[in-house]
Amino acid sequence: APVFDDVEITVNAVHTATVSGDATICAGASTTISAALTGTGPWNLTWSDGATQNGVTSNPATRNVSPATTTVYTVSTIADANCAGTSSGSATVTVNPLPSVTLNPVGPFLVTDPAFDLSTAASPSGGTFSGPGVSGNMFNPSVAGVGTHNVSYSFTDGNSCTNSASQNITVDGVTPPSVKPFVFLGNKVTLKKTKQITPAGDIHSNGTLTVEKGTPST
Repeated sequence: APVFDDVEITVNAVHTATVSGDATICAGASTTISAALTGTGPWNLTWSDGATQNGVTSNPATRNVSPATTTVYTVSTIADANCAGTSSGSATVTVNPLPSVTLNPVGPFLVTDPAFDLSTAASPSGGTFSGPGVSGNMFNPSVAGVGTHNVSYSFTDGNSCTNSASQNITVDGVTPPSVKPFVFLGNKVTLKKTKQITPAGDIHSNGTLTVEKGTPST
């Protein structure tokens, strides 16, 4: 009589990867997308942008993405410890551009100049200024002091995206006015006490100078 052996056949359920994580970001930012997995780990995934994740042991599988433009992510292939599987779902990451922000050069200023309204040099309007000598929209040279100061302008648009611009502003000191020397003609000048020469060679006079009426001449 024929002899039959018992053979046990295990049929694994088809495992899946379901992608999610729709998000809206500003250019240069990142967000996390994920794929919920079924089956027996570890899993190997290939994403639609070519990125791979091998030996994944946690569920869901997650990754950070920072696309330059709006991108739709899916899982191209999925395999667990036993066999290949199927994928579904997607994550659409919408990328909003940063606002264009301008701060035009201003100055230089004298330290004695009045405060300057920086909003006249910035666009678009409605942003925030920061830096030495800045209060609100005004730059005050006397508060900033003599020197070169970096002032920034930051603006956030309706998509909550922020960009900034900056300029160096120079504040100069005040130069004392020059005085043209003159003498008096026909004066009688009396100098009491003689000059003193210090060990360092400096010349000092602590005497009294008396000038009688005369005619000034330049």
